Amino acid sequence: MSLYQYFAIGAALMLCCVLYILPTTSDEVREVSKQRSISLEPTSKEILIRDAKKELDEDRMAQVLRGEDLFRQATDESSKIEALKQLSGIWFRVGSPIVAGIYAAQIAEKENTGEAWSIAGTTYTLALKKNNLLPKDKAFARKRAVEAFESAISLEPETVNHRINLALCYVEAPVEDNPMKGILMLKEVQEKHPENVSVLVQLGRLAVNTGQFDKALERLERARELDAGSPNIHYWLSKAYEGKGDMAKASESLSKFKELSEK
Repeated sequence: MSLYQYFAIGAALMLCCVLYILPTTSDEVREVSKQRSISLEPTSKEILIRDAKKELDEDRMAQVLRGEDLFRQATDESSKIEALKQLSGIWFRVGSPIVAGIYAAQIAEKENTGEAWSIAGTTYTLALKKNNLLPKDKAFARKRAVEAFESAISLEPETVNHRINLALCYVEAPVEDNPMKGILMLKEVQEKHPENVSVLVQLGRLAVNTGQFDKALERLERARELDAGSPNIHYWLSKAYEGKGDMAKASESLSKFKELSEK
């Protein structure tokens, strides 16, 4: 037998051994891929929690430690979920929505409901609004927010707000190769649901922020026709009219906003 034949047989045997020890189920393969992906990320849950703790004063750290103790002492799933809710709330109150989102996502993993995943996604999206968020942390928050809303959509595909919130993730943190992705997603939702107040308000708000006041008024006035009792609509109408220079209508809308907000 030639040297080449010995080499070929050895390579085949090695391949068989590798295939034998690799995970054989699709779930196992997905888990390995997931862990490999996480290891390549520029930050992680552990790093974010560690760094956030460094920013806490003594009183706030004591709140966090009490929450962690409560979780460690939990003996059943219900108690663990309650402890995670407390931890998420504590971190949100101390000004770290990205860490609050980490715990909200753990709750969603246990409850696996559209509402729970939506709360997790919304918490991460609020983190995206923070001006001092590092680029690597913003990428982490956007990715997790997108995953959370996609999970919510898979569980509740008819709930339009999940799709709106998914689009807003990309609005708050645009992707470099497609900066208009969030806006286009919102417009797609509007085409399918032209009478949805939430998407009209979001598009109106974005139009105000970009100085497109005519477009803003078109969308916001339609939203007001559909839901005149929403304070948020009147607030953005006041901004749109102010941008157009119609101070009388701006004042009228602002007064309506204050009136409805006090109810």
